[in-house]
Amino acid sequence: MRAPAPERRRRRALFVLFLLVPWLACLALIEVGVRLQRRDAPRSGDLSLDDEWRWAASHLAREGAAAPGELSPLFMHDPVVGWRPRPLVRLPGVTTNSAGMRTSAEVPLARTLGRRRVLLVGDSYTWGDNVADEHTFGHLLATRHLPGWEVLNLGIPGSGTDQQVLMFHEHGRRWRPDVVVLGFFVRDYPRNLVTFRDYAKPRFVLEGDDLRLTNVPVVAPEDLLAKYRAGERAVGQGLRWWTAGYALSRWREVANERVSEEAEGWQVLSRLMGRFAAEVRAAGATPLWMLIPMRSAVEEGASKYDALEGLCERRAAALGMPFLSVTAALRARNARDPVNLPRQAGGHLSPAGNEAIAEALADLLSRLPRSAALVGARGRP
Repeated sequence: MRAPAPERRRRRALFVLFLLVPWLACLALIEVGVRLQRRDAPRSGDLSLDDEWRWAASHLAREGAAAPGELSPLFMHDPVVGWRPRPLVRLPGVTTNSAGMRTSAEVPLARTLGRRRVLLVGDSYTWGDNVADEHTFGHLLATRHLPGWEVLNLGIPGSGTDQQVLMFHEHGRRWRPDVVVLGFFVRDYPRNLVTFRDYAKPRFVLEGDDLRLTNVPVVAPEDLLAKYRAGERAVGQGLRWWTAGYALSRWREVANERVSEEAEGWQVLSRLMGRFAAEVRAAGATPLWMLIPMRSAVEEGASKYDALEGLCERRAAALGMPFLSVTAALRARNARDPVNLPRQAGGHLSPAGNEAIAEALADLLSRLPRSAALVGARGRP
């Protein structure tokens, strides 16, 4: 005999509850485990907010350790670029001049008759993290490979390609270089899709066939910290389930690293390459795109960013912009002297790696004609 409808509904409800309770209990245990295990700030699912929370938690935990508004002994706030090296740094093995370039030598703004000038922009690889001044490829270019050239290093550790293009626009043009080299480390690719990394940064967003600059002016550190002290912002604000936040953040990381012609990361980078080429040419100089690979591409012959190298090379050709991949040079050097490229985090080019890049870059620069700024003038950003 069939049970009455109310009884059937009650049984179905009990059955669903029987299935859900173990799952909910499991999720609750995972949530408790995540909260007990993690000692840093939670993750929200928004990568920029995640990094802002980590930065705020770290700085609030050591109040008074740094002067108000000071990012670090090496970096200063910049309202357009986000951050850049301080002028007149004097740290062991690391110095900057009055313009924040990676050198203790002052560079006159006026050009020296008969000397060519190359300006370097890029991230920590261009800057020369983990090696002393004399082992950076910029220094090696000037002293060993191209002694007749002036080499100006305006690299910014931790920066994205967007910040590097803005660094040239805001601070590099006035030096009137002959050639501007953007050292593109392939792991900078996803940095262009966030508004906070080491600190708050600008971001270009897609707008039709162009880019629109957002998050400028970049908030000053003391102003951002003041909002946290006042309770206007809080680490973990609005977050209920840490587990969901970690899952969403990981999904976003994977999406931002995806390489294809349709991916947002490539659409932004492609337009940044065009903007870089156009602005450098407008300043009367030659743009040069130099690609620096991941360690796996050097040691194992392949990396997840291999497709990005091909996309960059084809885009540079379409723009009429000289292109240099230093992958082959690093592989050759690594075969006889490990270059110490990083894996997922930590470690940078060794002196041997910097020397390999200096040799490859010097070879290309020495072959550029003095009128090379006109090469590819038909290219369009």
